[in-house]
Amino acid sequence: MRVHNIEFTVDLNDILMELKSQLNQNRIDLLHDIKDGPKNIQVTCIYHANGHEHKPSAGIKKDTGVYHCFTCQETHDLPEFISNCFGKNDMGAFGWSWLLKNFLTIEVENRNVSFDFSRIVPTADNTDIKKYVTE
Repeated sequence: MRVHNIEFTVDLNDILMELKSQLNQNRIDLLHDIKDGPKNIQVTCIYHANGHEHKPSAGIKKDTGVYHCFTCQETHDLPEFISNCFGKNDMGAFGWSWLLKNFLTIEVENRNVSFDFSRIVPTADNTDIKKYVTE
């Protein structure tokens, strides 16, 4: 899934399940119903009825993470939606840090680095001179 040109290798459903789990740990009663679909994940809207709907009325696109409620017409990107779930009105700053902390993986390339500690310095006439650091 790609959010604002950052690739997340985790599935949106996994993000929402972790979000629901952390909301429950913080005693925030939201996201009662999460239903996986082919292109969207349906969730209960957090913006109307105090988040206590009987059926999901909002969808989050799996490819972009854009949230849209079909009842109240709220539309947000995924970081802003996550921020709002935690009660933050910060344009998604908390949501970004939450996503990066919980789901960003970075691939690190290992490189072989060799150090020459022989202290031999080649000269122009192809004779090697041993160099030492004085005490």
